[in-house]
Amino acid sequence: MTERDDDRLLELLGAALAMNQAVPAELSDDARAVFTWRTIDAELLSLSFDSAVDELTGVRSSGTAERLLRFFSGDVEVEVDVIGGDLEGMVTGAQLDVVRLERPDGTLVDSDVDEHGRFLFEAVEAGPLRLHIGEGGPVTEWFLV
Repeated sequence: MTERDDDRLLELLGAALAMNQAVPAELSDDARAVFTWRTIDAELLSLSFDSAVDELTGVRSSGTAERLLRFFSGDVEVEVDVIGGDLEGMVTGAQLDVVRLERPDGTLVDSDVDEHGRFLFEAVEAGPLRLHIGEGGPVTEWFLV
């Protein structure tokens, strides 16, 4: 590009910014859709068990968990108990320091993982979420709590 092209580009950019128009809704929707593809390369942990759907026969007699979810992929397994508003979980088959809870709006909350693979999210607001297992590791399917 020449200096004249640069000047023209800056002129056009300045004019566009001066318009101060709202972003069209369809463009915002498209941008959100593209944003969801940012984790397409992450390994997906499939839901293999959900006590809200599958029947637990003789597995737990105490009834302490309101809901049990189990995700797996390869050697990695994540088990999550939804107790009240808390999510108590355990990861096996992976060495990691953190599990991230993600909301559809992109909000992320971290939980440290102890030496046994256990993690805890307290007072989780009801709605859809998924878990990121470690930094750049596998991701669970979206699920509702």
